[in-house]
Amino acid sequence: MQSNTKEIIESGDLEAYLLGDLSDKEAEKIRKYIHLYPEVKEAYVLLEKQLESYTKAYKKTPSKDLQSRIERQIHAMQRFTRFSWLAIGMSLLIFMASAYYVVQENKELAVKQGIVDSQIENLQLSFDSQLNELRSQFILLNSPQTRTITLNQLLENQSLKIKAYINSKERMSYIEVLRLPQLPEGKCYMLWTERNGSKESVGILPDSIQEHFFIPIPFKEKATAYITIENKPGNLNPKANAALFKIPIE
Repeated sequence: MQSNTKEIIESGDLEAYLLGDLSDKEAEKIRKYIHLYPEVKEAYVLLEKQLESYTKAYKKTPSKDLQSRIERQIHAMQRFTRFSWLAIGMSLLIFMASAYYVVQENKELAVKQGIVDSQIENLQLSFDSQLNELRSQFILLNSPQTRTITLNQLLENQSLKIKAYINSKERMSYIEVLRLPQLPEGKCYMLWTERNGSKESVGILPDSIQEHFFIPIPFKEKATAYITIENKPGNLNPKANAALFKIPIE
């Protein structure tokens, strides 16, 4: 039975169950394993703790004054709609002009309110995207089926270092930047892939890259990922023989 529990733990199904990526039938099966086998339960509890720690370490929260800034903006807009009705004794012409002004201001307020609502919606979408990114990274880093490659390079007496994480089962691959020195003005690090002679740019890396910066790579079987130094804004035909790093994706 020990070999069976080991297979369950190393299958990656515990991670998928924790993140809600299994069907109802598969999830029920994992729940039974957790209930029946202490080793499986212990591994699952450990994964829960790791996920909680990982999320706390990498989550990005909105600035503390975001809500107060939005409220101040809304209050400022609402002040536009205040209108004094002490002018009732004025002439009909002035009254009509004032009424027209209020209508226009209300329209402008509605537009601005819509902009604020849109900003809040976009912020939520950004949070959702970041959460999905963290989930993918968590699966990749904790799955026993993930292959890890550490690559080192020396460039003009400066040490460069990255890690590649590749999981064929989940069809995911990431690069973790551990050390990439800043390049001279007009130069950039370019990440690209090649498969069957076809080259595809993944993108240009930021000028200033913090340690443990994760970069997703589109998973393509039998492809190779490269990092080269190019002139900004990149090269349409980068050369593999000039690559700092070569990462086989299998």
